[in-house]
Amino acid sequence: MLSGKVSQSGGGVGRNVADALGKLDVDTFLISAIGTDDLGGSILKTVPHLTGNGLLRCDKYPTATCYVICDASGECKILIGDMEIHDKISVHYVKKHEEKILSSSLVVLDGNLPQDTIFYLLDMCGEAGVPVWFEPTDIVKATKAFSAGRKHFPQFISPNYNELVEISNVVNPGFSPPSNEIPWLFTCTEQAKLLVENVDNVLVTLGKLGVVIFRRGEVTDPFFVVQDSGKPKYLKRNSPISHSIHPQEKILEGEVVNASGAGDCFASGFIAAMLTGADENECVRLGFQCSLASLRCKKTVPDKFAQKSIGEKD
Repeated sequence: MLSGKVSQSGGGVGRNVADALGKLDVDTFLISAIGTDDLGGSILKTVPHLTGNGLLRCDKYPTATCYVICDASGECKILIGDMEIHDKISVHYVKKHEEKILSSSLVVLDGNLPQDTIFYLLDMCGEAGVPVWFEPTDIVKATKAFSAGRKHFPQFISPNYNELVEISNVVNPGFSPPSNEIPWLFTCTEQAKLLVENVDNVLVTLGKLGVVIFRRGEVTDPFFVVQDSGKPKYLKRNSPISHSIHPQEKILEGEVVNASGAGDCFASGFIAAMLTGADENECVRLGFQCSLASLRCKKTVPDKFAQKSIGEKD
């Protein structure tokens, strides 16, 4: 028997993002499915700060569970999950929350949803002009929001490099990646630039190296503008495609406790800043701040973030 330490916390990409956004004072409504078991009750207790309740309780399925096996440095190495209950987040169930969805400034989807539900949401939001952020979740589920020839795509995606390759193969099936002798960043750049033809903003997360952002716009351009009503409005741009590299702040190896929620917390910080009308640099700064807080915490999402206000420098 191998010795190790075991801990339990609320998880799931969508839940993590919703939890973190709520703690960053973003009005957030979570739509998902949980069981009537003890784990389902535990999940409810992790999100009391969210607006309303879009959680479907199912007595025939256990609450989704994922076992994350990490190495001594806190890096995730193996994932084992029971996710069957996610199939209950059907088009029929999502339609019950259509009014809430269409009144949103941004809809965040993860790859755990059934593909027909994802496509339905993309089409509904696309027709209504509601921007969508897609979290690929893992390499197997990364392509769920994509199909060659589709009319509606997410406005934001945040894949890692391997997920980017899988998505590119679906959206641009004729693309031939350069040989392995060419630096991977060049490969990443070529694939992401092709994706920006369909997806406005591609954020390629690179772990401890940071993030590369491909978009139509510059680092000083905001993604949203806050209207007189106080509601953020997405700014769709037709400017040339640009890319920017944002290195991650170095963290000492001994400081990393758990890396399983860092990516979700980065996305949450980025989104929270983005919805205030912040520019790219500010969004990345808050994203990194939230990511580092998660890395230093046993839970996927810390109980609170020591959030610097938008515009305040480190």
